[in-house]
Amino acid sequence: MRKTIITTLCVFICFILVACSEFNTNEMIDNNHFQTETQTQVENHIEEETDNTSENNPTTQTQTTEPSNDIPDINTDETQEGNMKIKLIIEDKEIEIALYNTPAANSLYEILPLNLTFEDFNNTEKISYLTENLTTEGEPDGYEPKIGDFCLYAPWGNLSIFYENFQYSPSLILLGHIDSNSDIEMIKTINSDFLARLEKSE
Repeated sequence: MRKTIITTLCVFICFILVACSEFNTNEMIDNNHFQTETQTQVENHIEEETDNTSENNPTTQTQTTEPSNDIPDINTDETQEGNMKIKLIIEDKEIEIALYNTPAANSLYEILPLNLTFEDFNNTEKISYLTENLTTEGEPDGYEPKIGDFCLYAPWGNLSIFYENFQYSPSLILLGHIDSNSDIEMIKTINSDFLARLEKSE
């Protein structure tokens, strides 16, 4: 009788252990399946959001832009001539000067007419001092004058008509140019100070 009871208990205990083992195994399988399924859903959701973002925001995609051919070719060594024409009147002789479209030249144009006295300087140029300052903001730091150039020397506040080429000069500002070689030669040959009137051309 005692053996029968012990045998029955052993069988019962074995049955319980086997049942518990199967339950744990099934639970682990279910958990693994749930984790795998959840991870797959999250990855699919992320992929969908990425696709939607790319479609709605095309600027996030890498684009190759060809360089524009519309950039103007600017030559900083040349100053464009404007429509302003002025004349220098020496006795009965009128000398035409073409002004450039620059801040200083525009400033001079606004204060015309002017009565001026010119004198020779350094056997290179004829100069005349202004009674008021011209606008020089935005102008180059200097200039290398050539024959016929009409300039402003900012530190002294004088106009200059060059009848000879000269070296680069800091604070020298190009205003315009005299195109007539005969007019330049006439100015060059004046040996004394002379009176002149600078005014706008009609």
